[in-house]
Amino acid sequence: MRSKVFFADIRAVKEQDALVRKLKRLFEISGAQDIIKRDDIVAVKIHFGEWGNEREWGNERSLRPGFVRTLVDCIKEAGGRPFVMESIGMGWWLQGGRASAFHYLATAAKHGFTTETMGAPIIIAGGFKGLSGTNLKINGIELKEVSVVNEIFEADKIILATHFKGHSQASMGGALKNLGTGCASKRGKAQQHARRPQFVIPEKCNGCGACREVCPFDAIRIARGKASIDPQKCWMGDQACQFVCKPKAIELEYTSPEELSHRIVDTAAAIIRHMGKDKFAYFNFLLDITAHCDCCAYSDLPIVPDIGILASKDPVAIDRASIDLVNASTGIPKSLAEEANVLQAGVEKLNAVAPLTQTWLEVKQPVDWKWQLNAAKKLKLGNDRYELIKI
Repeated sequence: MRSKVFFADIRAVKEQDALVRKLKRLFEISGAQDIIKRDDIVAVKIHFGEWGNEREWGNERSLRPGFVRTLVDCIKEAGGRPFVMESIGMGWWLQGGRASAFHYLATAAKHGFTTETMGAPIIIAGGFKGLSGTNLKINGIELKEVSVVNEIFEADKIILATHFKGHSQASMGGALKNLGTGCASKRGKAQQHARRPQFVIPEKCNGCGACREVCPFDAIRIARGKASIDPQKCWMGDQACQFVCKPKAIELEYTSPEELSHRIVDTAAAIIRHMGKDKFAYFNFLLDITAHCDCCAYSDLPIVPDIGILASKDPVAIDRASIDLVNASTGIPKSLAEEANVLQAGVEKLNAVAPLTQTWLEVKQPVDWKWQLNAAKKLKLGNDRYELIKI
């Protein structure tokens, strides 16, 4: 049986065709309105975008506030009590635009997301420093246990509002990633991106002890002039030790793109199984479709023109439909689509442009969005066979 994916295209020739008005109709027609009961607490899970630092502008192509406010208003009209939620990113809480609630609230406000503009509370999940979470068991493709932000379980229903775009290692950032990575704790994000906790390279370590002073988990010892990290105590995603280590003696062993894709889906599966499939509705915004994710502190030219908005109750179907619509589009000249020689309509774009964003690698790694979708089908999260219904 094909899953239903509802589609509102980007075109508007009269007031009634405005995209926010189409979004309201999508909310009703797709069944998102029907999952909400009166007084339900409803999380609207988004990504606020990256700022980079406290002084300079960063990523300006993340999801626009007006669309999120429209979803908030729709939830209220359905009788729900919405809040707008995002989780803290990896990194030392004193660094970056998303590494603590303090920084991320400032980033959200700079991008137009405040309690006043949203008409709902802004919740940064994961604790002030990002050091809290709940462990869930999952017989996943890669993982047997995942760490998820506690706040997601305070909600009765979850609306995933996803800015669909490319990703340097996972090929696409869609509904599955917004749920799997976006609702992971700081530790859970590290579990996806790294094969094991931080470790010390003895020949580089000078035994200064700076790492031990900032570790919030008492996981580091200095013996015989060298630091060592207890992997049972290390929370991985905090990374304070790496930030303060001047000789760069502390490293992470990162996962491959395929491993990362599987771990994203493992986490999404754990959350869905814990809460139930009927608690979720998904909206993918195919606007400003860059080759890179919203975690980047910059924005490149989109690879294809704006397409519209999709809605579904099936995360696999909505991501597959998003991929198909992107690939069916003609690429934008002078974007990475031209650099990858995939300007033609009907050719694979996301897998082609993703390696070009791997600027930190000398040898580019191949990526494939099928890794996410195949893992999701294996874990029975949804169906990649869909019926596209244009409203």
